[in-house]
Amino acid sequence: FDLGTLYHTAIEHCFREAAREKRELTTYASEELDRLAVASVQSAAEEYNHGVMQDSARNRYLVHKVSEITRTTMWALSEQLKRGEFHVAELEQEFTYVRNGLRLKGRIDRVDLSEDESHVYVKVLDYKSGETKFSLQKVYNGQQLQLVTYMNQVLNDYQNRFPKKEVVPAAMLYYHIKDSIIDYAEGATPEEEALQHLRALKVEGLINTDMEVIHRLDRDAEKDSDVIKIAIKDGAVNESRHTVANSYRIRALGKYVEEKIRHCTKEIQSGRITIDPVQEDTITACTYCPYHAVCHFDRRLDGFDYKKLEKRDEQEIWNEIAPVQEEKEV
Repeated sequence: FDLGTLYHTAIEHCFREAAREKRELTTYASEELDRLAVASVQSAAEEYNHGVMQDSARNRYLVHKVSEITRTTMWALSEQLKRGEFHVAELEQEFTYVRNGLRLKGRIDRVDLSEDESHVYVKVLDYKSGETKFSLQKVYNGQQLQLVTYMNQVLNDYQNRFPKKEVVPAAMLYYHIKDSIIDYAEGATPEEEALQHLRALKVEGLINTDMEVIHRLDRDAEKDSDVIKIAIKDGAVNESRHTVANSYRIRALGKYVEEKIRHCTKEIQSGRITIDPVQEDTITACTYCPYHAVCHFDRRLDGFDYKKLEKRDEQEIWNEIAPVQEEKEV
């Protein structure tokens, strides 16, 4: 079963039900939010593959576990919104990307906005049931283009909608759908335990270093944040601790990814279909690939080998993608 699809459907249902009731998710009491989460999972399970999730005791138990984790997820997502100035603007936003004969279709899990008189701040959120982490190295290598492509699409879309305002890339984030596990602390109050659970469920990804953006994501952020992975020192974001970048670098990364997609398109159109899966340490692109019977990759045969990618320091990558001299001229 694809539990990721079940989670996505249930989460979307929660937000849409809140919108149907003309309410913000942040206005739900804890008990209301729990009921909404459980009902949404039940609805998603009934829709999944003609109700197969209700066909056996094992499947019903899986639905129960999904309900428990969805309750935690909706609580965390609500708390993250409460801590900042963003509101949900789009859910499961479909888009079509057309460039140089290439047509890509995608779906963005969630887009959040925050506005002032002259700016529109945009945040892209992607729900993951696995442990995917944002990696500048993988973006550079062309292995992780999805999230940046989403941000490119959203920036273009909202710049067209708000031509008189500056559209600012605030953050592109992963939320990992999981149970939160914290260390036992004797004598901790329920409020202290809840805070530890929230901190265990922080979103992570690429975050804008502008302190205006940081305080829109978490108005109470001081040395760090309870909801986003950042560290603050002397009133500025510590760039050595987490993956962060200013607006110039984020936009430059977007242009780099567009160029990467153009290059891949030309390779495909030229007929280049070399079988050279990437190897990183002990993990290869073949490890979880279901298409081995199609490509017949076998290192014992001449001409077959893994592609080993060069590892580069993040600062080196940024210097290539977003040269400092050009930044000063912007």
